[in-house]
Amino acid sequence: MALAAGLMLSACATPVSTVAGDPATAGRTLAEHSVSALAFAPLSGPPRPVADALAKSFADAAVARSLRLAPYRRRKSAYVIKGFISVTPGENGTIAVYVWDVLSPELKRLHRISGQVTEKATAD
Repeated sequence: MALAAGLMLSACATPVSTVAGDPATAGRTLAEHSVSALAFAPLSGPPRPVADALAKSFADAAVARSLRLAPYRRRKSAYVIKGFISVTPGENGTIAVYVWDVLSPELKRLHRISGQVTEKATAD
């Protein structure tokens, strides 16, 4: 879970091409913007107990990075983060595929972060 939280919040250091359609923001990171708050949409993919645990990890990591969080349902945040995670067995271990969309308050996609991580199998 810490891995997923780290992957998502590392996106705050990923350059954004434009934020809210403003070319003056090109190349800056989310953390460099005067973001009033971030809201996380419900995570898609994992079972609810796993999604709830990930949401708590995200919240803890965001607070540790001085990012303010807002309730998703209120729609008063500067950005909405929507994520999908899928896990599948692979030849060399477990593969976690992730997609994070950074959305405007109107839920228009501004940026997408995606990739996969393989956790090597270990003998017990």
